[in-house]
Amino acid sequence: MSVWRWSDPAWEDLGAASTGAARQPSICFDDENSPIIAFVDEEAGDIVRAARWAGGTSWTDLGVVSPGAAGYPSIGMASRGAPLVAYTDEANGTRVRAAAWDAGTTWIDLGYLDPQSASEPSLAIDASGAPVVLFVEQPFTAILHVVRWDGSAWSEVFPSGSRYRGSSGGDRNLSAAPDGNLYLVTTVDGSSQCLRGSLSGVWESLGVVGSGTVTRTTITVGDDGRPVVAFVEDMDIVLKVHKHR
Repeated sequence: MSVWRWSDPAWEDLGAASTGAARQPSICFDDENSPIIAFVDEEAGDIVRAARWAGGTSWTDLGVVSPGAAGYPSIGMASRGAPLVAYTDEANGTRVRAAAWDAGTTWIDLGYLDPQSASEPSLAIDASGAPVVLFVEQPFTAILHVVRWDGSAWSEVFPSGSRYRGSSGGDRNLSAAPDGNLYLVTTVDGSSQCLRGSLSGVWESLGVVGSGTVTRTTITVGDDGRPVVAFVEDMDIVLKVHKHR
C-alpha cells in the first residue's frame, strides 16, 4: 500500500506503509504533520495495524491495533497527540471497537462502542479534542449512532429519538467543525445527503450531494467551517467535489 503527498507542482512518493497486501487505509497527521496510516493487513489474518511515516520512503510500524480479524479502520489524532483508531471487530461478532496509542509504546483497548451488532465506523475529533465516532446499527436498521469518548467511557451524542436513519448500504462519513458542529454525509434512498448535527442533539439536512447515483463519498470541514464533500457520480471515473455555501 503506497502513500503519496502533494508537493507543488507534483505528487511525491512517500513509500509503502505496509509490507504486503493491504486494504481500507485511513489517514491522519501527527503534531509534526507526519502521516499515520491505519489499514487492514491481509497477510496477517486481516488484522488492523498502523504505521507512521519516518521520512523519505520509510515507515515505522506501530504494531497491531485489533486483537483479531477486523475491518473498516478509521483513524484520528486526539488532543493529547496520540492516534486513536475505531474499527469493526469481525473476530467477535461484528461490533465496533476502538484503541488508542499509549505513550508511544502500545495500543490500549477502549472497549466496544455499541451495545449490540454494528459496523462501519467513521471517526472525527471534535472542537474539544475528544474523539467522536459514527457507526451503523446492525442488522438492517440503518440507524446511525454517534458516540463521544469522555476519557473513561463512550456516551451517545444524540438521544434515541434524534438518531438518524439512513439506508442500508452506501457510504457514511463524519467530520467535525471548529464551532462544535458535526457534519455527516450518508446515503438516503439512493442519493447522498449532507447533514449538520449540533451538540444539542439535532440533525439538520443541508441537501442532496450530486445529481445522480453517488458513491465513495467522503467529507471534511475547511478552516472556514464549511463542509467539503468528494464523491464519484453515476459510476463515473471522474471524482467530483462539492462545497456547501
